[in-house]
Amino acid sequence: MISQLFNNAAFKHSDRIALVDGDRQMTYFELQVYVEWIARYFQSLGIQPGHRIAIYMPNQHEFVISLLGMLPLGGVAVPLPLREDPVRLRADLLAAKAHAAITIPKYRELLSAVLAQPAQGGWPLHKIPLAVFEEDNIATAEGALLPPEATAKLAHVTNGKNDHNHAGIGFLSSLAGRFDEHAAAMFLHVNSAGETAARSYTHRAVVEGAEKFVQSSQMTADDCILAVLPFSQTHGLINGLFAAITSGAKLILLERFDEATVVQALMDEHVTIYPGLPAMFGKLLDAPADKKRSVQSLRLCFSAGASLTPEVNETFQREFGVAVQTL
Repeated sequence: MISQLFNNAAFKHSDRIALVDGDRQMTYFELQVYVEWIARYFQSLGIQPGHRIAIYMPNQHEFVISLLGMLPLGGVAVPLPLREDPVRLRADLLAAKAHAAITIPKYRELLSAVLAQPAQGGWPLHKIPLAVFEEDNIATAEGALLPPEATAKLAHVTNGKNDHNHAGIGFLSSLAGRFDEHAAAMFLHVNSAGETAARSYTHRAVVEGAEKFVQSSQMTADDCILAVLPFSQTHGLINGLFAAITSGAKLILLERFDEATVVQALMDEHVTIYPGLPAMFGKLLDAPADKKRSVQSLRLCFSAGASLTPEVNETFQREFGVAVQTL
């Protein structure tokens, strides 16, 4: 179901910018080409429906490609919180019970060290294959997976491009819609007892959640969403990434929250929708007054999990021209 949603978006909005990650921009069709490329890698690992794949990276284009590439195979995405404590990371990996893991060069050493630890009656972490997404290639124990020839593939798109029955490119079209009631993503959190717990969402639940957000926010393809709320959190993934795909909107990716960087992105990218956390909105009030006044396009802000205090919300509305609603 998610794959069909993405395939439809990639066809309907093929030439529109899907995401912006620093200097990197990808159209919906270019993103689809990369998704097929990495899906073939996961297929080569023998990923089967229900197999979990740990994603250990921040909000960036490599995350989006990896996530969308595993779902058509029935793989379950487990976006790990970026806790750089080896003990907590090991606990997360044991809870994930992953059949594969993917990361970026920044976290290669840490993740490799944790995975190399011998099993002690738990999940055999040392048997988990690790891939490292390096720019436009994937480094594995067997060698590098070369990047897709996006330009060549784009040149072979037929004149029937506007046929809305188009279901995808390559082998992804035959896989779409097979796993609607299967788990699509599993989110980890620390419960009140200090233990790592998990909650899973089916493909249908993810799509319905994204569609609900799109409807309530009246989101369209002309919107631009700032994605700094981590994809390892439910609201970040569903109301950020998948809401953008559902509507064909543009997604601006930021690896971490910093008030100066966020305000600059709101200005430069003409962001219209910003899902965040209460603390994020509070910190934005510390940005320079002239920067805040320059944010003109913002029309919707949503606070995930909890509402802002009336005082903070009133100040935010006065300085940014929009109130913060609670999801």
